[in-house]
Amino acid sequence: MRPPKVFHWIITLQGGSVGPRTFEGTVLVESEETRQEIYRRVVVSTSEESGIDEPVVAFFDLESNQL
Repeated sequence: MRPPKVFHWIITLQGGSVGPRTFEGTVLVESEETRQEIYRRVVVSTSEESGIDEPVVAFFDLESNQL
């Protein structure tokens, strides 16, 4: 099993009366996780933290944080 890696993400959400808002951050990814699982995790956590109900994703990017 490989050690976890840090990935940087950028997401733009909108929903309800909230116009588009862009957020960014990092996520620790276990070797067995899929891109889809990470996407869903980021959407849920970002929408909960921002208070955007039923978010629509306008943009999503996920890349290794290591240059």
